[in-house]
Amino acid sequence: MVEAKTDKKIGLSAPSFFPQFYYLLLSLLKIKIVNELTDEREIKKLAYQLIESMTNSSSEIEKLSPEEFDKFINTRRVRRLPLEKNAKEKVYSQGMHVYLPLTNGVVSFVNGNVYDPKPFESLVLVLPGDVHRHISRNGTEPAIVLTMNTFCLTWGHKVKFNAPNSERFPSIKRHIRIK
Repeated sequence: MVEAKTDKKIGLSAPSFFPQFYYLLLSLLKIKIVNELTDEREIKKLAYQLIESMTNSSSEIEKLSPEEFDKFINTRRVRRLPLEKNAKEKVYSQGMHVYLPLTNGVVSFVNGNVYDPKPFESLVLVLPGDVHRHISRNGTEPAIVLTMNTFCLTWGHKVKFNAPNSERFPSIKRHIRIK
């Protein structure tokens, strides 16, 4: 358990599978709030840190043996998408997160764009105000992604299907190839 001291305590779990995760996590522990009004240059800088941390985590996870990988995805809070069921579109007003597909079958939609990456091939970045959702493409096996949330992510609120988005932060890519 990693504990950060600010005006309140924050508890974070650090997987024991790779020790560098602890230091990557600490690098993101800037209790910084980002929202749709945050300057795009600041968002880009923070997004780069988040992407770098998840890219490093990805390379460490890929080194796991098949047995260790199974243990990792079954013992950690790894997001499992419903089989043959679509997640509803949602928007977060603040914070950002990045998704790393760990298995085949994860299709992400961000601001009307469709991303269908192979496992460990790329990341999907979601910024404040982005309309996004994920589905399991074929439903034959669980679609599993590793999610890293930071910068005071709020609970997302559901929106109508194909809801308009703010098109905020247009210079920042939402799909980042890491291989």
